[in-house]
Amino acid sequence: MAVDPFFASTRKRKRPTKTTSTGPKKPLKGRLNKKQDSDLEDDNDDEDQFNANVSAESEAESSEEEIVETAAEKRVRLAKAYLNNIEESLEADLDRDLIAERLKKDDDESEGRLHLRIADTFKLDNIEALKTHTTRGHQLAVTAVALSENGSIYYSASKDGSIVKWDAKTFQKLHTFLGGRKGVKNFDGHTDHILCLAISHDGQYLASGGKDKVINLWSVKENKHIAKFTQHRDTVSGLTFRKGQNQLYSASHDRTIKVWNIDERAYIETLFGHQDQITDIDTLVRERCVSTGGRDKTARVWKIVEESQLVYRGGISTKNEDGKLLYLEGSLDCISQIDESMFITGGDSG
Repeated sequence: MAVDPFFASTRKRKRPTKTTSTGPKKPLKGRLNKKQDSDLEDDNDDEDQFNANVSAESEAESSEEEIVETAAEKRVRLAKAYLNNIEESLEADLDRDLIAERLKKDDDESEGRLHLRIADTFKLDNIEALKTHTTRGHQLAVTAVALSENGSIYYSASKDGSIVKWDAKTFQKLHTFLGGRKGVKNFDGHTDHILCLAISHDGQYLASGGKDKVINLWSVKENKHIAKFTQHRDTVSGLTFRKGQNQLYSASHDRTIKVWNIDERAYIETLFGHQDQITDIDTLVRERCVSTGGRDKTARVWKIVEESQLVYRGGISTKNEDGKLLYLEGSLDCISQIDESMFITGGDSG
């Protein structure tokens, strides 16, 4: 059987491959790279030459300055630099001293230890122009007066059980809190003689106390009664607000001092120690108060936080050169706290 010569061939045919052009492109690229390298080398040489010239010029100027500056001029220059450093140090110390002094002053003021000496510089321009104003608003004798912290208003209390609010500039009556008859129950006010008044330092509250054994709390802005405290068993003789806080101290003829939280309308604690009726009480910034005990002839400093008290005994007497008795102190009746470490008292000796 004859075989077709087309199928008889055993030689495999190869798939044609793409030919890449090889020509002078590679040598051209090489020539371009060489040209670029040559340009870069020229630029680098120029830059190095410029830097070298600048460095040489600066060194020449520096050496010239060193040569020109003499030893005396160098000493002057160093001395000026030293003085400048001292001035800067002194200014920094002065700033620190001023800041420390200001902080100490603020702290003393907040703690009630700041003293301002104004007696030598205080002057009334026209003493003759001072006038005495008389106001009438009570039916019976006035027993207590309290002035607000800013001096804009003041209150007066009377034996008729009423409290009158006054304008301190115009002396006009602004409002009257009427008193009630003795024995009346559930009355928002006093039903007997009022003996003491106190205004809080923020000007929001007025406290009053008297022979009806009641402490009444009033709103200064709204002119209304807001609370009543009845824990004392005898006449309330003294009231004082702690400065910067709505904390109230009350003194009574029951020989006790009570502490109140006005914001919470709450009783806090009772202080015992006096052996007779407490006649007056005062306080400043710290959580403590001072009081006088009348016939027990003592002034006491009450440290609330420490739960302790300091007792100062009065009842002194004075004689003249002949041995004649000038006066004899029988009781301590009033007290005023000057600062956190000093207070003054007054008694029946005058």
